[in-house]
Amino acid sequence: MNEQCPIAAGATVVSAPDRHNRKNRKDGPLARVFSALFYLLLIAAVLTVFMANGSDRNPRSIFGFSSFVVLTDSMYPVLPQGTFLLVHHVDAEEINIGDDITFMLPSNSTATHRVVDVYEGYGVNGERGFRTQGVNNPHADPDAVFAGNVVGRVVFSSPAIGAFIGLVQKRPLASAALGVMIFALFLTLRYLLGTLAGKVPRPEPPRSV
Repeated sequence: MNEQCPIAAGATVVSAPDRHNRKNRKDGPLARVFSALFYLLLIAAVLTVFMANGSDRNPRSIFGFSSFVVLTDSMYPVLPQGTFLLVHHVDAEEINIGDDITFMLPSNSTATHRVVDVYEGYGVNGERGFRTQGVNNPHADPDAVFAGNVVGRVVFSSPAIGAFIGLVQKRPLASAALGVMIFALFLTLRYLLGTLAGKVPRPEPPRSV
């Protein structure tokens, strides 16, 4: 025998799928875009702070990745000055012609140029070597890059994130205030988008009595 609970007069019946839809109405496409942009900038800023070169100038890494900011126009327009770079530490055998790599210079600083040639068994140690060139430079770099001096291959770049990081480094107090305002704007927009999404009429699922 099937028993059913009585429904009080005026009560609203809400099925499980409808409750699920109401819960997810705040996560509209625009809200997800704002969330992704905000957290991407936040992660980039945090990574740059913790992965900045130490006193020994050796690049720091987290889970095999290092971050840099382009300081010259040698790679313009591919990697303009001020561009944020995320570099993945890879084996020298995985680097090919056309890859953009970051490598150590004799001055104990770093540079990022494009591989234009690969040498097998290069030098007295017989290790792999690379001829590099900035895409904005008329000639290739005079010295080949030994495999041991390669930091890694560029896997992500963003001029916008680089500009944000540059602002943070030059004006930390103003950047902190700007960050608070951006975060407040982000929360406001997320709330408004969620409110508007909640007002959109949706078909009611069948009710079971």
